[in-house]
Amino acid sequence: MFTKWKIGMVTSLLAFTAFTSVISAEEKPKDQPKWEEWIKENAQKLNEPNAQTNEDLSFLKEKIKDKRIVLLGESTHGAKEINQSKVRMIKYLHEEMGYDVIAFETGFAEANAVNQNLDQLTALQAMKKSLYGVWHTEEILELFQYIKDQKEKGTPLILTGFDAQFRWYSYFPEFAKEWLEKINPEIANDIEIAHKELFNIEEKIESIDNKYPYEQYKADVQQVIAKYEKIKTFVQQHNA
Repeated sequence: MFTKWKIGMVTSLLAFTAFTSVISAEEKPKDQPKWEEWIKENAQKLNEPNAQTNEDLSFLKEKIKDKRIVLLGESTHGAKEINQSKVRMIKYLHEEMGYDVIAFETGFAEANAVNQNLDQLTALQAMKKSLYGVWHTEEILELFQYIKDQKEKGTPLILTGFDAQFRWYSYFPEFAKEWLEKINPEIANDIEIAHKELFNIEEKIESIDNKYPYEQYKADVQQVIAKYEKIKTFVQQHNA
């Protein structure tokens, strides 16, 4: 019995391996050799991520000399070497090529609120209040210390975001409330209440039992929208 089981398992593995090989061969793009050749011709060798010199990045001055926006991707979130390399490149782009804005895939409101309040926050606070958790790393913390230092030197690297997800721990309501309390405490309190009510709605939507009636949802959302419209009108009327 055991021998039959082993033979069956080995046969299955061989069949699966052969099947996988066929699939891999079929899925290989026809133009892959062309891209492999392109990579060989255009790839640039870089120093170690923690290198102290930047000569290896000098090719950027020619490659992107007329580019307004540079995209820095990553093969995975949180990888030390990738973050180190990007931070090193960001510093070079700022100091040597004059790029003065860094935009993360994070909340637009949160990032801009942190940028406005950098002087009152530590680098760690600024990072955690502006970015999603996947970027809460030692390497990105170094970048935020650099952002703070550059602002103090008068050569700011402006922080912003290009996402608009709702976050229960959002820093923006705290920032906006503190700002508006000096002008109108009632409106400032409305921001805090509206954010809490919106969070409660999201909790009901995502609850396991999912017993949140649609009509009730519409009524609750309209109340929150009314609060935000009131806040927006106030800000527009007092925009200096």
